[in-house]
Formats: sequence, C-alpha cells, structure tokens
Amino acid sequence: MPAAGAHWRNGWEQISPTPFRGDVLSIAGTSAHDVWWSGTTDPASPSMTAIAHYDGTRTTALMGVGVPTWPIAVVSPTEVWLGPHLRWMSGALERSPSSAPGAAALRFFASNDGWSVGAGVWHWDGSQWTAQNGVGLGPFTAVDGSGPTDVWVAGSDRISRWNGTTWSPTPPLPGGPQIRDVHVRAANDVWAVGSGLFHYDGATWQEVASPIETWKRTLSRGARLYFLGSGAVGQLEAGAVQVGDENAAPCAAIAGNFGVCRDGYLAPTGELFVATGWGRDTPVAGPWRRPAGAATSETTTSLLSLVGPQALSAHATLRATTGGDVLVLDEGKLYRGPTAGPWTEVSLPVLAPGATLEKLSGLSARELWVTFHQQDDRYGALHFDGTRFGAPALFPEGFVPEDAPYSFEGGGGGCTGYVGERPSSEAPQTAIFDGTGWTLGTPDELVLSPTERFRLVRISGERLVAVEHLQQGQWVRQVPSLSGSESTFFPLMATGPADVVLLGNRGSMWRWDGAQWVITQAAQEGTTLALPAIYLGAGRVWVKNREGSTIGVLEKGCMQTDASVHWDTTISGNRERIFALDAQRLWQLRTRTFSF
Repeated sequence: MPAAGAHWRNGWEQISPTPFRGDVLSIAGTSAHDVWWSGTTDPASPSMTAIAHYDGTRTTALMGVGVPTWPIAVVSPTEVWLGPHLRWMSGALERSPSSAPGAAALRFFASNDGWSVGAGVWHWDGSQWTAQNGVGLGPFTAVDGSGPTDVWVAGSDRISRWNGTTWSPTPPLPGGPQIRDVHVRAANDVWAVGSGLFHYDGATWQEVASPIETWKRTLSRGARLYFLGSGAVGQLEAGAVQVGDENAAPCAAIAGNFGVCRDGYLAPTGELFVATGWGRDTPVAGPWRRPAGAATSETTTSLLSLVGPQALSAHATLRATTGGDVLVLDEGKLYRGPTAGPWTEVSLPVLAPGATLEKLSGLSARELWVTFHQQDDRYGALHFDGTRFGAPALFPEGFVPEDAPYSFEGGGGGCTGYVGERPSSEAPQTAIFDGTGWTLGTPDELVLSPTERFRLVRISGERLVAVEHLQQGQWVRQVPSLSGSESTFFPLMATGPADVVLLGNRGSMWRWDGAQWVITQAAQEGTTLALPAIYLGAGRVWVKNREGSTIGVLEKGCMQTDASVHWDTTISGNRERIFALDAQRLWQLRTRTFSF
C-alpha cells in the first residue's frame, strides 16, 4: 500500500511493504525520508538476509544478501554501516574496509570515529578496528555517547564510560539488572533499559517505575523520550512512563512484555519508526511509522477496552457514518457516537409492536440500513442517509433477508435473501428497493439502482459463471465462461455504477469501469479467500485468507496482510472504515480508515 494509503486512527502506518517478510532486526536513519532497516527474509533461514531503504515515498530492498545486515549505524546520509561487513557509500553498496568485530551494536560519531561492541569493545579510527583494554570482559550489548570523549557501553549487568583517555565503571545499578540498551542525552541524563528502566543523574542510578518488566530500546529527540519493549511503546510524561495499548499496535500485542517489536528510530521531526519481526499472529513483518502529531495516548486512541457501559457482545456490528461517528448494532439496540465513545442509544421511527432489530449494513457513510423483524414474521428495513431515517418499508411477504440491505443512492437499494422455509444456496433471491417499497427481482443480482443491475449466471453442469447486465429491460451476457482454477465466486461487489468487481475465492478479479470488464488479477495457487469481503474501491478488497488465517487487503494479485490485526477477529464496516472486534484480547476494538 502507498505510505499515505491506509493507517490506524491512532496514526500507525505500515510503510511501503515489500517482499521483506521475515524478522526486521535493526532500523535507523537520518530523517523521516531516509530510513534503513535490515533482518532476515525467512525466520527459518537466518542466512537469508536483506536490506531495505525508505525515502519517504517508496521502499527499495536487496534480498538474499548472504551476510549479516545488522546492526545498522548511520554516519551521515551518504555513509551507512549495514551490519559488520557492508557499507552504503555515496549511493553505492560496498564491502566495508574492515569488518566490525562486534555483533551487538555500532555507534559512529564520524567516519573515523566509530565503536563496535559484542564479545568485546573495539574502536574504529577510519582504517582499522582496535580492541579496547580496561573495559572488562564481555558480552556487551549496547554503546552510545554524547560525543567522542563521552562514550558509554553496557555489559549484561554493568555500564562503563570512556572519557577520551581511560575507561571507568559508572556507579552500580540497583538490583543487579540485565541491561539491553543505554542512551545518553547528556552527561547527567543517561537512560538504561533491560530488566527494568534506570536513570543516571550524573551521580547515581535510580530505577524508574514502569508498567512492564522488560525493555529493549530507548530513543529521544529534544524533550520527547520513548521506550520500546517487545510488546509496548512507552513515553515519559511528567516524570512517569506511560504505556497505552494503542501505542502497542505494531507490536501485535496488548501493551506488555511479549510481542514482536525489535528496534526503533525517532526522526528529528518527531516521526517514530518501529521495526517488527515474525510472530504467530503477524505473518507480515516490517517497519511501522507513527506521525509526529500522534504524541500521546490521550490524543491518538483508537484501541478501546470495551467494558462497562460500552461493552459489546461478540455479535456486534459497526459502520462508519457522517461526522466521524459510528453506528453500532448490538443485541437488538442501535447506538451512535464517536469511535472512542460515549455511544448513545438511537431512537428509531415507530415500528410495529414487538419488532426487533437484526442487522446493520451499508456501503458508505450516507447509505446505511437497519433490518427489523416483526412478530408476524415479516421483515423490513429502514434507510439512513447519515442524518435521518426513512420510513419503515416491509420486504415482500415470505422474503427472509440473508445479507443485509445496501444502496449506492437514496432512491434505490438491494438485498439478498430467500423465499420459503429455508435458504437456497443455489439461487438466493434478490429484493429491490425503488425508494418507496421492496419488490422481488431475479436471483444473484447486484442492484446499483432500480434500473441498473448485474447478476451472476452459473452455467448448469459446469464450473463456469458469466455476468449479465440489465439493459433496457433485457439481460445481456457480458463476461462469459469465467472459471480458471476458481472453485467458486463471491457475490458481485461495487462502490457504484462505474466500479463493480467479481472476485473468485482464489483471488482472481474482474472489474467493471462503467463501460467494459477488465481482468485485474489472475487466480493465485494455494490461496483460498473467505468472507467477509468488504470492497474498498479501485480494485482493493478487504478479505480474510481462510487457509493462512490472515486478514488484509487483496490488491493487484497480492495479499497485503495487516500485521496489527489478530486473525481471529470479527470484521465489519464499510468503505470509509473497517472495524476489528477481538474477543480474545479483552474486547479490543480497532478501527482503520482508507483514503486511496
């Protein structure tokens, strides 16, 4: 997806995904438009390494490098060390003049002043690496400093400091912690993280209370200070470390000690980049970016813990509507309000006594429907234009809606159901709304308006389908004999008369542009898609992959999986916004918007 194409409401964006789908182990840069990351392309094959660069618009990547490509150290925009053996120099990738001895961390103050730590500590003078004496035995996990004469290295349980001439230990840290990273903001403002969070004020180390137990990295720009854990992104606010679930979105976890966040980079302009790795619930790894304006949990929340008066059942459905609000149907009641609440129950026009609300549907914010069921077993629907509800309209007698109603204009609509005692899987019946009432149409129709319709025709005895278009009251066949390797096709989907798609369950897609049908992607071997499928427009469909148990956008033959959504979620929504309700994670509700 394009960098500005899709984002969680709290601001997190997965930037320019590439075929790089393994563990992203290191990320660094000079600006929000010059970011490098590296890792392995396949978690099962550590030797399959990769390098990627992001210029603020697009990503370029080199796969199968063959040598370790982490850690990353940025000297300048034209000089970047990519692991111990490679350098990016003035626009070209080259072998470094001398491999860095340490495998844990690199830090450069200039082209001729660098540090490498791992089993020991080494210094780079521009031509060779020199082992450091007097710093003690390794292993060492991190190196940072405020300048060439103020360098700090972290061992697993201690920190030492270089003053330009000699090494000396800092005062002991309380509790004998295991240190993963050290970050020097000033000589009297140093942070260390690992099995705790610690601050040095120029005289002593003090442990700082934090909501989780383990941390991996700490990053800062100006007054802004972040802490990164495997399952959390924390921020120092008013002397306390704040950790919010909405900040943990890229880590694929409720904010805590476990997740897939690996490394982070904070750009000078405030954008926060987080590198994520491979996990059971995150089949696509990669870098994520949060804009500079998304500074605190309070102003960026999109992840709700649904408890108390805002609790939802597992069967709740949600749709975006006008004014940034949400309509929610849950257990026979309809609510409206901002995504983050509060929600207020909606008073509907007078329905027959005892009528119950059953479905909430709609393809856009101004074209929403509520389906109701009366005590006499008749079904009906109410149209909502984003401001007011229309009059209740009953379906033809005996018609039972399976899928909820939809419309593309206020004067018409459609609904799929059946007539009789039980559904017919072979030929669902269509009901058509002409602005006043519902009448029965032909089976398998997509109703764009009362007079503009498409339908699927399955050829008897063969695994073939065709599309027919209603023209001047006659059905005209337009796309004959669609099959290929597809076993079945989804119902036709659309965003309007000039944007209709036919999607096969193995990913093939045909698109109607108002004049003709064009195939936009072929079937994909090994792919099996499942409902729900929500059409976002422009040839992009939000789907679930049945076999891979992944959720994401199918576009141009690729399944762009969304690593932030647990696969076992209930999906609902319309083309303005997708909602993911996850009962497995303490009733989380995530909302995602699209603007292509």
